[in-house]
Amino acid sequence: MKKNLLLLSISFILISYNTQAQTVKVISTEVFSDSLQTQQKPLLLDVRTPEEFGEGHLKNAVNYDFKNADFKSRINVLDKNKTYYVYCRSGKRSSAATEEMRTLGFKTIYELDGGILKWMEEGKKIVRVLIVN
Repeated sequence: MKKNLLLLSISFILISYNTQAQTVKVISTEVFSDSLQTQQKPLLLDVRTPEEFGEGHLKNAVNYDFKNADFKSRINVLDKNKTYYVYCRSGKRSSAATEEMRTLGFKTIYELDGGILKWMEEGKKIVRVLIVN
């Protein structure tokens, strides 16, 4: 009986681990760009600060500031079964943000390798909003 219970517990742990593992894929700027162009209405999250976002961001990105205390509660209401594309400045915050998303149960997340800095370095376009007073 104890042996069966132990095997059942181990099986449950392995199944739980496998359903959450490998949900975050770090991809190159080229693959990230191609994916955004081929996906219909991709869900693109910029996890930098609003100030950084205002300086320039990827087209159609939505700002979810990872440094903000409400980050976890804001992303937790998103549909976890959809596919998300996530980036930051250099890749550090997006790595932490995607790990947080993974632990919350998000199924498919693509992270931009090298962040927006590498994106611009490779000649990819960003959106800049001009604010006129």
